[in-house]
Amino acid sequence: TDPSIHLSPEEIRDAIDQLDNASDTTGKSPIAIHPGSRMELKRWPVERFVSLIKRINDEDLGPVILLEAPGNEALTRVISDQVKIAADFAGKLSIRQMAAVLHHCRCLVCHDSAPMHIAAAVGCRVVAMFGPSRPIETAPCGAGHVVLEAECKLKDRCDENVCLAKGAPGCMDRITVDQVFQALV
Repeated sequence: TDPSIHLSPEEIRDAIDQLDNASDTTGKSPIAIHPGSRMELKRWPVERFVSLIKRINDEDLGPVILLEAPGNEALTRVISDQVKIAADFAGKLSIRQMAAVLHHCRCLVCHDSAPMHIAAAVGCRVVAMFGPSRPIETAPCGAGHVVLEAECKLKDRCDENVCLAKGAPGCMDRITVDQVFQALV
């Protein structure tokens, strides 16, 4: 069965208040972006997140909010210093608060990560980028999610800590801004 996180009415109201107080959502459901991953090889380049958010803003797809774990606020700051976002919740939400905020989002763009599974469990559509991990093992559960994975002949021999594509772009570098943007629309 698909996983499900049950949120209390209070958690749902609190998330609405947090979104209203911390952001300019202009009446549209936000697009959440979680740019981090505990493993470097599973991260999409920061400059691609910046380009993606610029494109989302240019096409007026909705306000963008940033999510990140405590201790990784510098990552979202690099992004928010370069492009307009509606809110940066990095390090400010508990896991349940993040779940409640994601419940109100149109979509989450992220890597293969815990927030990907949390979003799927609260009914938020996910666009997930997979590098050295395998979607067959850890893709988000449920319908409507998009998994983006670049072709790499060495991928099945790599693991999450070691990239064998020496001198060539790794898995995550091969996923383009256009691919992610098209998965959003």
